[in-house]
Amino acid sequence: MGILIGRRLLIGLLVVFGASVVVFLVLHEVPGDPVAAKLQGAPATPALIASIRASLGLNRSLPAQYWAFVTGALHGNLGTSYVGDQPVAGLLFAAIPSTLELTGASLLIGAVGGGVLGIWSAVTAGRWPDAVIRSFSSLFAAMPVFWTGILLLLVFSFSLHWFPGIGGAGLPGLVLPALSLGLASAGVLARVVRTSMLEIVDEPFVGMLAAKGLSRLRILVPHVTRSALVPVVAVLGLQLGEALAGAVVTETVFSRTGVGRLLVTAIENKDYPIVQGVMVFIAVGLVLVNIVVDVGQALIDPRVGLAPAGA
Repeated sequence: MGILIGRRLLIGLLVVFGASVVVFLVLHEVPGDPVAAKLQGAPATPALIASIRASLGLNRSLPAQYWAFVTGALHGNLGTSYVGDQPVAGLLFAAIPSTLELTGASLLIGAVGGGVLGIWSAVTAGRWPDAVIRSFSSLFAAMPVFWTGILLLLVFSFSLHWFPGIGGAGLPGLVLPALSLGLASAGVLARVVRTSMLEIVDEPFVGMLAAKGLSRLRILVPHVTRSALVPVVAVLGLQLGEALAGAVVTETVFSRTGVGRLLVTAIENKDYPIVQGVMVFIAVGLVLVNIVVDVGQALIDPRVGLAPAGA
């Protein structure tokens, strides 16, 4: 287990490094000048513009700017916002709780809803409940997050007035954003759970359990369910990554504060330090999720821990 974790950590460090390089280079190729965003339309002389560029470190070479970012990040300093002159780390840490709340709630909806629907679909395979569940699972998985969010707003907020709409706070304000992310995860997980369980039904141990007189339901839950967890855990980890990425869109649609909203605003303002800090945070989060998924799979099936590094 220690070798597995160490191997994944090493790969994760390389992934974070690569992501930081790509983001840094892409940002400096995007049209626009962060100095203009900082001035916010105020008139400025060439001397003032040159002074601002020097104060922001934009007059240095790209390798020097990247090295300054890396050395600062290693010491917990992600730089200072070009526009607000606030520490990026402080802005990021203030936004993280809201995003974690959203992704956690959406993952709970996806895991519980997808798990229940997948098991129900497997138990009723070939009958009408199975057909209905598979149809809705495909629909939820195919719908873009922003489209789901807009539909939920139109129906449950603007028409029925059951939940607050844009900018809602507290638990009522969390329901619709979490559903817009969670329904997509539930659709994917339901199909994976169903497929995984039905594949394991053909294993020899299932026939032995049936010969002992166990009903189909008692065979599927919990015996087949445990064996089907390995691919489900992997997909669940992927869905958490999708939720982190989808939070950018969801927080924008519902006007929620969070890392996604912070990222969108920073991109609009050409605020390089915030964009770099947020993208590194997302990369680190995805790496940690993958490590947790690998460890979880190894705990369920020890053979996973023996897989090659590239597996």
